[in-house]
Amino acid sequence: MGNLKATKKFKKNHLKDKVAARRKFKKDNRGRIERLAQEAKKKAAGGDKKKDDVDEDEEPVANELHDMDSLADDDDVEDQEDDDDDDDALNLDDDELAEDLDDGDEEMDGDDDALDEGDDNDDIDTPPAKAAKKHLRSEIAQHKLELEKLKEKDPEFYKFLQENDEDLLGFGDEDDEEEDEEEEEEKVDLKKLMKGEIPLPGEEEEGEDEEDEDPSGRAVELTNKMLATWKKAMLEEHSLRSTKKVLLAFRAVVSQGETEQDNEEHQFYVAGNEKIANNVTVLAVKHVVSVFDHHLPVKVNKGKTPLPSSAPKWKVVSPLVKSLLSHILRFLEQVSDEGMLRFILRESEKLAVYFACIPKYAKDLLKRLLKYWTSTTAETRITAFLTIRRLAISCPSPFLENAIKGAYATYTSASRTTNLHTWSSIGFMANCFVELVGLDVASGYRFGFVYLRTLANGLRNAITTKSKESFKKVYNWQYINALRLWTRVLSHFCEPGSTAESAGGKALRPLIYPLVQIILGLMRLKPSAKYLPLRFQCCRMIIDICKKTRVFVPLASNLFELFDTAELRGNPKPSTLKPLNFVITLKAPQQYIGTRSYQNGIVEQVTGLLMEYYDCYAFSIGFPELVVPAVVQFRRWIKRSKNVVANKQVQGLLDSLEQNAKFIEGKRSAVDFAPKDEGKVNAFLNDVPETQSPLRRHAIARRKLREQQMADMQKEADRTAPAVSVVNAKDSTAKKGKKRGDDDEEDEVGGGFDMDDDDDDDDEEDDEENEEEDEEELEFEDEEEEEDEEEDEMEEE
Repeated sequence: MGNLKATKKFKKNHLKDKVAARRKFKKDNRGRIERLAQEAKKKAAGGDKKKDDVDEDEEPVANELHDMDSLADDDDVEDQEDDDDDDDALNLDDDELAEDLDDGDEEMDGDDDALDEGDDNDDIDTPPAKAAKKHLRSEIAQHKLELEKLKEKDPEFYKFLQENDEDLLGFGDEDDEEEDEEEEEEKVDLKKLMKGEIPLPGEEEEGEDEEDEDPSGRAVELTNKMLATWKKAMLEEHSLRSTKKVLLAFRAVVSQGETEQDNEEHQFYVAGNEKIANNVTVLAVKHVVSVFDHHLPVKVNKGKTPLPSSAPKWKVVSPLVKSLLSHILRFLEQVSDEGMLRFILRESEKLAVYFACIPKYAKDLLKRLLKYWTSTTAETRITAFLTIRRLAISCPSPFLENAIKGAYATYTSASRTTNLHTWSSIGFMANCFVELVGLDVASGYRFGFVYLRTLANGLRNAITTKSKESFKKVYNWQYINALRLWTRVLSHFCEPGSTAESAGGKALRPLIYPLVQIILGLMRLKPSAKYLPLRFQCCRMIIDICKKTRVFVPLASNLFELFDTAELRGNPKPSTLKPLNFVITLKAPQQYIGTRSYQNGIVEQVTGLLMEYYDCYAFSIGFPELVVPAVVQFRRWIKRSKNVVANKQVQGLLDSLEQNAKFIEGKRSAVDFAPKDEGKVNAFLNDVPETQSPLRRHAIARRKLREQQMADMQKEADRTAPAVSVVNAKDSTAKKGKKRGDDDEEDEVGGGFDMDDDDDDDDEEDDEENEEEDEEELEFEDEEEEEDEEEDEMEEE
């Protein structure tokens, strides 16, 4: 394997120049000697000598010409023989020489040999190079011998050559000096180069080498003294040689954690214990970047910071950069300690500009970061996202687009299971996605349009086909969380007067209408009492849109309908069940249907949602007219209801609405503009503190109470059971037989995005989904029976 690499190295760096020099030498010398011989004949023929003397003078010249011709013929024969020998050594023919030279570079690749290939710039000759140089030296020696013979036979002609063509007589002197130096370099051991005893191009000798090599060629055991010496050289002198040694040591540490099948490369160092291995990791990951920054400086040009790959010394330092990045990626696959993982991710953020120089490594790092983005601890999730954000800023297009796609696919996949344990994690991921979209709002609009269209197609199929498969694709947490994600995106970027809107958020406002239509259509798809929690989820999303974007959506009528349902009009059954948590519920359990606990929960949700909805317009000049239908509906309900708890909640909301209507009427009576003056209408009560509104005060108090209740429930859940990550919760659900989602569902919600078509994990997920599908079918049949019973009751009513 080494000979093949040496052959490629010789072909790339030496062969073409050596062959060209040899052929040029033969061609130039023949013409030059013949020309000079003819000039000597003419000069001798025109002299004062007699004809006999001339003949005597011409005879040596003729003999010399004959000797030179013989030399040329001999050179041809020798060249042919040497060419054959060289071609046998290099597997080349003269006819195929140019083609092989062109193909030589294409065969040299391999990221794992970055350190080995980084020394290709050093003038270290390979065995084929030695053979070619030996042949060239032989030709030069023969040429000098013939010139010495010419000097003895015809001193006058030799003097003429000295005066007119010094290059011919001095040919090979410089080569001799270079060959002497190269012969010394040929004695250098390649292993010493890899150990760092030979400086990289552009680095001067830094004194005597440390005694850290084993003469027997075995791996040297690392010590803290060696690490301290390397660290000092890197920090004080920015030594590339010490950096190479550190990276070789880091490669050895990474390889120790891999199996023998994965690790087939020779190691020059070995870590004797875990403490030394950790010190090597910290030294390589944390301090090597300072050496790179010193040798690869970048200057800001017109507000843009170029990548380090544009620096003059990038070609010299790039093998070291590739080695560090590739081994960081390998190390991430085997690290299990949370502290070490966070350290690697935090330092990888500082290396983002170097990952940006190598797109392949940047893509691999993104895949791993998205995995850690859904990990067990909040600190690791935050660190992973900060690194993703830094990569998205540093890397050129289309990395940001791939990051947004990957984040959306990861979010939709992780949100299949939603409960108290995963609620905060899903919310954190949604906020991170909003942050990524903010880096390029134009890309956010393109992705929003595509994914909302995908969600709309799923809803349309459910409405038209009315099959259980199409119904499952929209009435699930994955679909709801996808809608909630885009609700959060539009609410953040489309808020009038906000910094996000001025930074380009107006481009997303056209997406508000299709999103609202999808949510309203989902609410009306299955109007049964069992799916009232899902309807409340949709109402919360619309209220968030109205509150942030100041867009009016007629939502109150969808909530007024619930007062006329059998679930609220009928007499409830006594029950001791705990109140249902509507925040993390899409479908009410069968034992809750028709109970007083469920009825009280519905009334509480309806009144709370109506309060949040009307609070969006608490300072609107048309508020008194807006709440008239609600006042009529609430009074009618209180008269006919016998549920004291529910009546108390409705009466409290009714009082707040009436008080706020009187407050607006009082302020409105003092204005001096007409309704057609749109500017003044929009500015109505903008300078009034929000605490002056009775409805706003009531809404704020209720909101704080609800947040406190949610926090208490999460604490209780964390106390009774250990918190699990989104990924772990999803996997545990799969083990219980619940379906994680088939390929069609993944395409409908996630947009069919796949980070890597060749990823083996996709095949494993498909196998798990096929195994779980049968159990899910049985579960869905039970659900269908319950739905049929509910529909029969509704038909009788």
